[in-house]
Amino acid sequence: MKPMQKSNANRLRVAFRPKQPLRTIESLSAEAKFLEHYPKKYSQMHSMLLSVVEKLSKKAAKQGLSKEERKTLNEALRSMHLLEKKFLQRYLPRVERASLRTTHDPKFRVFLTDAFFKERLFIEAKKPGSLALLDIDRMKRINDVYGHAVGDIVIASIGEALQTTFGAAKGLVGRHGGEEILVWAPMDPEKLAELLNKALLKAQMLIAQRTKEEHVELSRPPTFSAGIVQFCAPVTRGKFKAEYGASVRAADSLMYSSKRSGRNAYTLTKAGKSTTHKFRK
Repeated sequence: MKPMQKSNANRLRVAFRPKQPLRTIESLSAEAKFLEHYPKKYSQMHSMLLSVVEKLSKKAAKQGLSKEERKTLNEALRSMHLLEKKFLQRYLPRVERASLRTTHDPKFRVFLTDAFFKERLFIEAKKPGSLALLDIDRMKRINDVYGHAVGDIVIASIGEALQTTFGAAKGLVGRHGGEEILVWAPMDPEKLAELLNKALLKAQMLIAQRTKEEHVELSRPPTFSAGIVQFCAPVTRGKFKAEYGASVRAADSLMYSSKRSGRNAYTLTKAGKSTTHKFRK
């Protein structure tokens, strides 16, 4: 499927399964017609076949069926099976791919988009948790010295390690832009910092393996710097927007404190006091 272009992208209300609530996704106009009309067509055909099967099944239970009726029943059952198979093989994968473009970063699929991260956060962060803003250290130098292909390996590997680590902890990982990453998890700042350290070590192993396959040897393992703040989403969306923005700015300020301390560090605020710590190697 070709990458989505803004000029011919449509916002659609589609269901992943018949009778499920509709969900807004984006799709190419060429796909839009199929994604929009197929569920209705599927439901109509399925209902028609189901009606035939139910009618003949009831008759079979009471008085039996003629040879022609048995043939009609078998054909209806076979048609239902083929219809469901077509739905699973054709419609569902295409609507999931369209949804993926909307919810996940188009280049690095391990990250949620900035907008979808924010949407999920409004729902998930009703429980107390912590929000971290990460920035990959010396990313420009990595791109300049080793090339953007290696830079992409670094970003993708860090994203994969974060997703694996925080996904298991019911956390969220989103790309905030460039080499900045947002992470939220339902835990206190110190615990989140521990998992960041675990994810960083995992990412460094992945990067070492993948750059070796490309016959590239980095002069030092890539690292990131982080700012961590406590964050619990307000009930109302209006208040959420203001508090989310303030929390991201606060985390950004703490992240720069980590940069100034020599990078490969995290800064968090506790009892009104900010402290910076190095990630363990």
